[in-house]
Amino acid sequence: MNSNFLLFEKIKKEILSSPKEKLLCISTTSNLNNPPVFIGSIRETEAPIAGNIIIRDISVADEIITCFDGAIDYFLIDCEIKNEVKNLESIFLEKIKKSKIFIYKPNDFTVESLDILLSVIYKSLRNRKVLVIGAGNIGSKIALKICERGAEVFIYDKNFKKSSTIALGLNLIKRSDKIIKAVEQVGEVINDTDLLLGCTPGIPAINKQMMENLNKEVKIIDIGNGTIDTEAIIFAQGKNMEILSLSSLGGYIGMINNWLFQRKMFNKKRNRIIGPNDLITIGVFGKRGDIIVDDVDNPKKLIGVCDGKGDILSKTESYIILKNFFTQANDKKIAFQIEMLYAKI
Repeated sequence: MNSNFLLFEKIKKEILSSPKEKLLCISTTSNLNNPPVFIGSIRETEAPIAGNIIIRDISVADEIITCFDGAIDYFLIDCEIKNEVKNLESIFLEKIKKSKIFIYKPNDFTVESLDILLSVIYKSLRNRKVLVIGAGNIGSKIALKICERGAEVFIYDKNFKKSSTIALGLNLIKRSDKIIKAVEQVGEVINDTDLLLGCTPGIPAINKQMMENLNKEVKIIDIGNGTIDTEAIIFAQGKNMEILSLSSLGGYIGMINNWLFQRKMFNKKRNRIIGPNDLITIGVFGKRGDIIVDDVDNPKKLIGVCDGKGDILSKTESYIILKNFFTQANDKKIAFQIEMLYAKI
């Protein structure tokens, strides 16, 4: 029995010891420092518990499936292509026979983690100068996010042609009055930088010279894990410059909660005809006059009345429809519940 399988068995044992819904996250990574198989920490939220395996070698897929298929509730499979593993999703979709599957995008919840972290650190990013080192998938998504928060964003990548093209594309889709700029040399902006973000795939691109030219109040965040070289770290520590290492756990928790919400919404009964109107749940595109509630069989919250165009009617228009519904609905108990809910609005 090889060492990988023993590690997989250990993860399975820990997951199975929990009464919670059981998940296993399988992802790839662009971080060049990661080994062929990396065992991440167990992620536990209020609802599920999840193991975490990051691979650069697809040959272990069969061992993972043999160990976990049928033992866990869901495999969470990374659909992003970040390294030499180009077919992770298709292999697991084909070979998993017993457990369910949820396809997810880890880079997105990493970006969400940073976005919320920055909203905690800063009251506002407006007019702050942010230098993003690395114009890959995460760096590009982050540049767009923080530009839309009002920051002046500069992207540096060793491939200036690539970063220029990315900046051009981001500027076409952004919702901001600021411009995202690609710089050929970090020296162009480093002195005035308020926030320095390392977004390379584990490549130490932030060096001592950059650190020496930063102002004392700058915030430095290592997002790609290993984006700052040793000399730069020593220099920063000597000057009491704080370096943060981004945790993506918050974004993961947000993604899991969103998934559970959407899953519950989609899998439950979403439509019920009661006399002159349909009751529908959130997420259904209703006809004009359809009544949106949280639960069509036992409503505890009235959301509104559909206008038939994807929005809800005004309170005055809604009342005309609801008044008719209260008297003509063929389920008087439900009609009374909704009438009581309307009275609270």
